[in-house]
Amino acid sequence: MSFLSKVYAKVKFKVVANDLLQRLVTEINSGGDYAFLMSKAADHLWDKDKERWTDFFKKSGFAEDIQSELDLEDPPETPREAWALNKEFEDEEDGSTKYYFSNPKIMPKTAWYIHFTDGDPVALMSNYVGNNLDTLGLTRLMSHKGDFGFAFSLQSKIPKTAWRYGKNAIIFQADAVEAYHEVDDEKQVIFIIKTMKNTSPLYGNEKTLDLVIKNKSYTLKKEALLGAKLLTLFKEV
Repeated sequence: MSFLSKVYAKVKFKVVANDLLQRLVTEINSGGDYAFLMSKAADHLWDKDKERWTDFFKKSGFAEDIQSELDLEDPPETPREAWALNKEFEDEEDGSTKYYFSNPKIMPKTAWYIHFTDGDPVALMSNYVGNNLDTLGLTRLMSHKGDFGFAFSLQSKIPKTAWRYGKNAIIFQADAVEAYHEVDDEKQVIFIIKTMKNTSPLYGNEKTLDLVIKNKSYTLKKEALLGAKLLTLFKEV
């Protein structure tokens, strides 16, 4: 590949990555709850289904069927309400990104992240299988292959619950968005797998993590593991 071809490929990749991040932010901000679906901001979504759901609603017993299917206290009073309740239910069941995440923020290119795994972190770095843009909400229960992975930011304190994802880890940089996960009740980083760089594996057990940075070995206690401490360690060596 010529020099110009390499430059072109690099520029094209950056454009594609930036586009993916913007699409992710747009997806999260598009909302997935009942209040949003009933608002003017969702009129364009309702317009696509308006005629069909209005016809549904005219049928005898349809509102009561929705009430029973979704286990509602009262039947919906309008076609829009029936549509919104059903769509919210579908988004929840499908692990919809827009239903489970909120408040997205594109992270700086210089940010560092940590991804936990029970697998071999070295093997994972070369063969990371990601998840689809539309269904990032419940990836531990269902998975659709795609461009995105999950991590925590080293710019802030790592949640104590992070260890449920695995005893080993990878530290790295990537193009990413940080957003709040409603069910897990924590901020999570959603990153583009193909943009991962400066990766370092960490091997852990019940109490410690072992890592190597620039051929220097370190052992850190898990109960004292803060993102800021790892970040400082990387900057010092």
